Amino acid sequence: ALKLGKDMMESGETDAVKIRKAMVEHIEKEPLARIDYVEIVDADSLESVQKIENKVLTAMAVYIGNTRLIDNFSR
Repeated sequence: ALKLGKDMMESGETDAVKIRKAMVEHIEKEPLARIDYVEIVDADSLESVQKIENKVLTAMAVYIGNTRLIDNFSR
C-alpha cells in the first residue's frame, strides 16, 4: 500500500484523498488486515492534507492478525 501511494505521487497525483483511498482499498483486499490508520499529512505541521502541494508524510499502521505493522515515507 505504501508503494502504491508513493508510485501515485511520483506519477504526479496530487489528490491526497484519492491516494489514501487507493491505499485503503489495497489493504482491505487482505482478509487478515485491520487498518488502525492511513494518513497523508503535512510533513511540518502534521495536519491532514487534501491536496499535495508541499512535503508530506504518509504513515500507516495496520494489524495483520495480532501483529501491528507501522511504516511511513516522506515525499
